Amino acid sequence: MMTAAMTGLLAVMLATEAAADFATGVEALKIGDFETAYKEWAPLAEQGDGRAQFALANLYLRGNGVERDLARAAALLKSSADSGYPQAAILLATLYQSGTGVERDMVKAAEYFEAAAQKGNADAQVNLGVFYVQGQGVAQDYAKAIEWFGKAVEQGSAVGAFNLGELFRQGRGVEVDMAKAANLYRTAAEKGFVKAQVNLGSLYTLGQGVDMDLQQSYFWYEVAARTGDQYALRARDKVEEKLTPEQIAAVRKVARQWRAVGSEEEAQAKADSERETKPEGQ
Repeated sequence: MMTAAMTGLLAVMLATEAAADFATGVEALKIGDFETAYKEWAPLAEQGDGRAQFALANLYLRGNGVERDLARAAALLKSSADSGYPQAAILLATLYQSGTGVERDMVKAAEYFEAAAQKGNADAQVNLGVFYVQGQGVAQDYAKAIEWFGKAVEQGSAVGAFNLGELFRQGRGVEVDMAKAANLYRTAAEKGFVKAQVNLGSLYTLGQGVDMDLQQSYFWYEVAARTGDQYALRARDKVEEKLTPEQIAAVRKVARQWRAVGSEEEAQAKADSERETKPEGQ
């Protein structure tokens, strides 16, 4: 007769073996060996492993190592999402949103976005907020949109910060508050979100929510323009007409050195700076 301790040990052993099999599939995927990835993940998916079901669904979605089968992908995602795997819920929501592999159903899309949002997934929280703004799959509710965008912002979502800034700028569900809008745009802009950089540049040009500052305006337009954004480029050139050559040169120097918060470039720049300032012999 198997004791409780023996049962627990067996469960740990099986979980460890499953984790190893899943990891083997991941390594195979990295080198483009889709057949091996499939062989490792398929048995786990049959056993109800949510990660494996999600991974296998992606193979079917793309036709990697298997014949492309959108319906099969959707079925696997449903099993994974229903087991509580948030990434699967998000992807399944997008399938319902677009009608890919399933009949288009905005209500179900909203339900699966909410399932992932409730588990703290910032991307799902942003998408659910957008649904509440647009009244897609749910009744339009700006208060709930603000709530979900706010939760995403707390997790560092640049898109969430931008969207919430838009609501405060437009007065949708809240009183117009340009200062809050500016702060939220800044949060997103500093993370590299181009639309927020453009909007922040505009607020500095107009003096809305912030003190008018053409150099700050020029700076954010310049940062956005460096990504190839054409609107930012045109807006920057208009502001440039009102600045001196010295001001332009100073702002451009700072813009060249600017790095988005959390970016690989910022991390590298910080590391380089630490090496430069580190005393010799350390």
